[in-house]
Amino acid sequence: MRILGIGSTPDVGKLRAEGNVKGLVKALRHKRDTTVCVAAAEALGTMSDNSAVEPLFTALNGENTELKAAAAKALGGVGDAGLGRMIDGMNDADVRVRRTSAQGLSLVGEPAIPALMDVLYGPSDSLRSAAASTLVRIGEPCVHVLLPALREDRWQICETAARVLGEVGGEVAVPELIEALNHTNRNVREAAGVALQDIGEPAVQALGSALSAEESDSRRLAASALGKIGTEDSIDALARALSDPDWSVRRAAASALGEIGGSTSARALERALSDTDSDVKEAAAEALGRIGDSQAIGPLLRVLGDDDERSRVSAAGALAQFGEIAVDSLMGALGSNSTEERAAAAQALAGIGMGAAERLLSQLHSEGKAGRDGAAWALGQMGASDAAPDLIAHTADQDHLVGNAALSALVTLGGEAVGELVSAVQSGDAEVRPGAAHALGRIGATKAEDPLLDAVKAEDAGLRAASAEALGRIRSQKAGPGLADALEDPDAEVRRAAAGALGQIGDARYAEALVAVLSDANYMVRSAAAASLAQIGPAAIAVVLPAADHPDRTSRLAAGTALGRIGSAALEPALDAMSRPSVRTQETAATALGLIGDEQAIDVLIEGLRSSDENVREACSIALGGIGGPAVDPLTEVMEDVYWDVRAAAVVALSLTGDRLALDPISEALRDPGRPVREAAQEAMDRLESAR
Repeated sequence: MRILGIGSTPDVGKLRAEGNVKGLVKALRHKRDTTVCVAAAEALGTMSDNSAVEPLFTALNGENTELKAAAAKALGGVGDAGLGRMIDGMNDADVRVRRTSAQGLSLVGEPAIPALMDVLYGPSDSLRSAAASTLVRIGEPCVHVLLPALREDRWQICETAARVLGEVGGEVAVPELIEALNHTNRNVREAAGVALQDIGEPAVQALGSALSAEESDSRRLAASALGKIGTEDSIDALARALSDPDWSVRRAAASALGEIGGSTSARALERALSDTDSDVKEAAAEALGRIGDSQAIGPLLRVLGDDDERSRVSAAGALAQFGEIAVDSLMGALGSNSTEERAAAAQALAGIGMGAAERLLSQLHSEGKAGRDGAAWALGQMGASDAAPDLIAHTADQDHLVGNAALSALVTLGGEAVGELVSAVQSGDAEVRPGAAHALGRIGATKAEDPLLDAVKAEDAGLRAASAEALGRIRSQKAGPGLADALEDPDAEVRRAAAGALGQIGDARYAEALVAVLSDANYMVRSAAAASLAQIGPAAIAVVLPAADHPDRTSRLAAGTALGRIGSAALEPALDAMSRPSVRTQETAATALGLIGDEQAIDVLIEGLRSSDENVREACSIALGGIGGPAVDPLTEVMEDVYWDVRAAAVVALSLTGDRLALDPISEALRDPGRPVREAAQEAMDRLESAR
């Protein structure tokens, strides 16, 4: 005997007629026949029973599309409880629930509008946004309730209403949205402007009238919207707006004309290139580039000589958009007597690209012509790798501007020029080989390491120096021995380049060789060695310290500079060196402590002001000035020193302490018998006066 109900298909019609909500809820979950579930959902939607809300909401979040639609409509049919459950669902943590809830409300359609408007007027920004999206899906039936929302006190409501009306409002919403362009809140005004442009042609006439609105921001937004809509009917009104008293309106009108296009727009924009505001000129130039009317090339060329850099740059960008038809005109501008005009023309030609390359190469080879540097620069910017041999040849140009531009162009070409540059270093003409080596270093061409190592031993000193510098730039670990040998080169520039390169490589094994160079006769070489020792860092301290007692003062100062630039790691060794008996070591240590700038050194330096050696006193004074802090009294005592250079150092140090008590001793120094002291005091007083 079969038990009734087990395995049977529910009779939804009978359950509906009986008003059997529980039975219909059970039928809603029927697994074998979706049509039963859909029919159950439809039946529950007619019963206004709140107990059906959760089962229907569960069905709404299921997988079957037909059932989800039926459940959504049923929830709307249940009444406020069903709509409320979907409203709550729009705020659910689960994005799928939020999505299906919004979809459900849109399927309910017009009956859901009051509930959605309640959310729109509510306090939650996230729910308001979700409600707005749902209203957009419902469409035109929302318009009559959204129009009054544009006049609400809370700007957030007005903004949301404007956004939705842009999607669904059509021509009927135009007057209210035009009025919203005058809203006190910028967000609302912007939203209204976007809404009007979304409505499109039905808003054109009203937007044209809005170009005469009292508020400048309303006029600006109207101009922008007309540009986005893009109808030629707006051109005359926008052309008149180019004479608006407000620059932002003129700029918006220029951009709008560029979006609409056409020769009539171009002629109006040409006049705007003479605007007094650089933003307007920039917008007009960009718009003309977008339109591409060849008659605008001449007016744009004239802007290349404008005093305003932004205008020149924007005109160059616009001309580049014309392509090859602008090349002849731009080549003429490249030969201008105006440096600014030549640079802007080169920028435009670079933007045109390879279509201008042949003419630029011809210009580059035209000796005595203006603009050859611009031609070289443009070839690099456009990536004309075939021009690399020509550019290499011009790195040694008699006009140093052309040579520098050719070098920069090769660096811009980067890896594409490396092969030609290596060949030039190895077998090129003598005058171009240093430039090629320099370019390889700036490119960072590690594959050029071996040719550069060979070039460090070349006969030409310029090539040796450029190659040493390049090896440092590419941080060649193989170059250490060769660079160390180059520290003894007879040419000072080679020694300087080698010293600097060893610092960039940063290998502590070459610290001793750099310390030896601290006694070089050439100041630039000593400075490079000190800087490189600082780059090597704490590992160089033990090697540098013995040089603190070097009999040559310039060598000692270079050692002190190196220790000081190493920084805090050298603090303790320098403090310890201050306690050594050698005044030479003390002077070096004081120099280092001043550069390190740690207040822990103040007491030791104050003690050093009492040294019997004038060089130590001077170094301690300078160091205290660099550190600052409570040193006014001891520095004031030094003002009585018999050596003018010590007194002058004390004056400078006092001015750097930041202590108002330093003013009196500095003022006294204005009457010092030593002229350098008086000059230092006057400079200090001027500095303090300008700092007030």
